[in-house]
Amino acid sequence: MEDIDITKFISGNHKTYEKVYQLLRDNIFIYFVTRVDNRETALDLTAEVFLRVYKFKNNFENKSSLKTWIFSIAQHLLIDFYRKNAREKEIFTTVESEILEAAPEVQSSQSQEDLLILEQANSAELNQILANLTPRYKNFLILKYLNNLNFEEISDLLNIKLETCHVLHHRALQAARKIISH
Repeated sequence: MEDIDITKFISGNHKTYEKVYQLLRDNIFIYFVTRVDNRETALDLTAEVFLRVYKFKNNFENKSSLKTWIFSIAQHLLIDFYRKNAREKEIFTTVESEILEAAPEVQSSQSQEDLLILEQANSAELNQILANLTPRYKNFLILKYLNNLNFEEISDLLNIKLETCHVLHHRALQAARKIISH
């Protein structure tokens, strides 16, 4: 993403937009498919994200990375999707508040063993682990490991302090380790 010319992107250069799309399409799709459990809906939401990215490219202010900005569009679209489903099916989930909420926490250290937990799990194991985590931990680990966002990008996207990001990472991995050991 570092080699993307932001000026060309904002001016509507189709090759630059295509490059951004190719680089982030799979990550955005994974972001949705792990949250809506429906491939077709995830594909629709992914397409909608990139339509909005193109439509609102002039709103990109370069205050965060382009990747973070696009993920924030995906995040808001997901919240809209949950709201719409809640109205249609009269089901309200706390995912919106879990995504946006940032509880004050203290920083703790991370061990190498914690960092390897999710990288070593196969797809079925990973889905089982994620299904048993709180929405907040699930969201964080998906952003970190499936969407390959770094701590600064996650911090920007979730609007939390970088230190809180590290704590969430540590606690989510601890919870995952607990699930694996049972």
